[in-house]
Amino acid sequence: MLDLVKAVEAGLRAMPDDWDDSALHISDLGAAIEGEGCLRQVWLRINGAERKEDTPGQRFMFMQGHRIHELIPEIWTLPKGWEVEDIECAASLNGVTGRSDCVLRDDSNYRVVVDFKTVRGNAFKYLDTPKPSHVAQVQGYMLALSADAGIILYADREGQNGFLQFDVDPDTLETEHRVSQLLALPVRTVAPPMLEPKVKVRACKNDYSVYVSNPWNCSYCAYCGVSCDGAVPADSQSEGVCGKAWRGGEGKLCVEWKDGYPDRVHNSAVEQLETLMPEAK
Repeated sequence: MLDLVKAVEAGLRAMPDDWDDSALHISDLGAAIEGEGCLRQVWLRINGAERKEDTPGQRFMFMQGHRIHELIPEIWTLPKGWEVEDIECAASLNGVTGRSDCVLRDDSNYRVVVDFKTVRGNAFKYLDTPKPSHVAQVQGYMLALSADAGIILYADREGQNGFLQFDVDPDTLETEHRVSQLLALPVRTVAPPMLEPKVKVRACKNDYSVYVSNPWNCSYCAYCGVSCDGAVPADSQSEGVCGKAWRGGEGKLCVEWKDGYPDRVHNSAVEQLETLMPEAK
């Protein structure tokens, strides 16, 4: 019988991809935001580290997002006095390169960078503010293209939530700082440090239950488990309660793990617990 699943997957694998893994991209600027991105991931990519291959579903998602980006400028009706100056506009910040989805201009030559982001419908529940990495990316385009303002337009790729807009103000100093952090990566001979594990506690009668897991970045990283152990190595990950902690004599922090952790995970977890456990139990 004809296997159309294999036929679609073969077509997705054969589609050309002009993304340059070895280059630094303006979309990488978010990696320089603490708690939001991962400079180690960028370093691994530009150095050609081994990674998980994109699944057919991921490839289809990227293709769908690109098509939506192309469609939006075709269907909108801009207010009087506004026009599209450029689509897929090349931008560069000292060699950190990218392409802005769209640049708009009004009659007074006021120019606005617009970046389209396609997200799952469920993501709209949490979009009270734009994602910091998306803001950093738009600020990068604004600086590179000398634009006056920026807009992030979120589109629900499933359709039912429609669109959501956030305006972005320029931040030249912070953008230049992030660019400098990216430019320092190619000359590094050692990868940047791994992200810190995510630690949570739940107060019990006499102590605290401790939960240790990877931050969300590791869960979505193609290098995690291949070229990078992640914040918490796979053989140290545990579902549910990972240990217990309490304050001993003179308020000293005591921790007992169900299973052992590498020193870097243990030390980071203990440091976080000092803050998470201000009181004895």
